[in-house]
Amino acid sequence: MSSIVIHYQELALKGRNRPWFIGRLVRNLRRALADLDVVEVRALMGRIEVKLGPDTSREQVGDRIRRTFGIANFSYARRTALDLDVIARAILEDLADRTCRSFRVSVRRADKRFPMTSPQVEREVGGQIKVARGWAVDLDDAELTVHVELLSNEAFYYFGKERGPGGLPTGTAGRVTCLLSGGIDSPVAAHRMMKRGCAVNFVHFHSYPILSDDVAAAIAFISGRVWRYPAAGGAGRSRSDARHRLPAADAPYRREDRACARRESAHHG
Repeated sequence: MSSIVIHYQELALKGRNRPWFIGRLVRNLRRALADLDVVEVRALMGRIEVKLGPDTSREQVGDRIRRTFGIANFSYARRTALDLDVIARAILEDLADRTCRSFRVSVRRADKRFPMTSPQVEREVGGQIKVARGWAVDLDDAELTVHVELLSNEAFYYFGKERGPGGLPTGTAGRVTCLLSGGIDSPVAAHRMMKRGCAVNFVHFHSYPILSDDVAAAIAFISGRVWRYPAAGGAGRSRSDARHRLPAADAPYRREDRACARRESAHHG
């Protein structure tokens, strides 16, 4: 499989603003995959294709995509010519020695000008697979589903779907600031805002040496987990900052010390 086909869901409802949202998602994907061997990230008809280079690991690319907000699902796919015989031969080649009890073919036509309907394509491609493999056809509960997507000048096929994080692309809803306190509430809130398209700045006020290093360790762990999402790193242009709050935090103690010193001075005087 030389491509990854990405599908979005909520973005399709954006009407005239949809190209802007899709463009932002493509840009975020390019940033998230910039250090990997990816040939191209391009928007197609209702989907996005990530073309993999010869030296890349598709699992590594998939792991980055899995944490990029705005994606409903993605699949490891192969691109072929828009010819049913070519598609069927390529599918049989990729199936290799794979065995299953039952299968079905699911077809989507992005370009309705294709001369055959989706059920007709399913019967044609599925018939060639059945003749070659002898597998039973089960349209309700198939062990293997072969997905075929027909575009204007090319086609894709794949054998499964990976779930994405959903939501909106990071950067489509402005920038917010999240105060990391060391508990679970703040990272959960940050994740929910990132999923709705916000780029997040993380701020933590530490009080060492009044508080132990355990709080700093907890913040490092939490921020590390959140920054695993490209939305909180390069793709989202988010930032993290730590501030020392000791001068303000110990001000009451310093005032009390001065008051005690004045009382002792008056007593001895």
